[in-house]
Amino acid sequence: MKSSTKQMITVALAADETIDSTSRKQLAQALAGKQRAGKQIGTKEAAAILGIHPISLRRLEKRGAISAVRLSKRRIRWFLEDVTRLRDQGVEIDRGVEK
Repeated sequence: MKSSTKQMITVALAADETIDSTSRKQLAQALAGKQRAGKQIGTKEAAAILGIHPISLRRLEKRGAISAVRLSKRRIRWFLEDVTRLRDQGVEIDRGVEK
């Protein structure tokens, strides 16, 4: 990819407020050629390892506790290394409103 193309993409990323910080970081790494390696797992498997519901896993991603690899809008992968690190640290999830 031409350096001018990379610069234009970087400027567009910085200007677009709808891009979350996790996606911004992943795109910046991809532009720099720093793709992560490692085993990736699906949402159900990652949630099972953490002992939480898949929706809770997505909430953790929104909070920035873990990063996802989005292959499409519905296909999400998680690095096994990140999932086990989060499990070992202890997962703190929002349990919602208690009655």
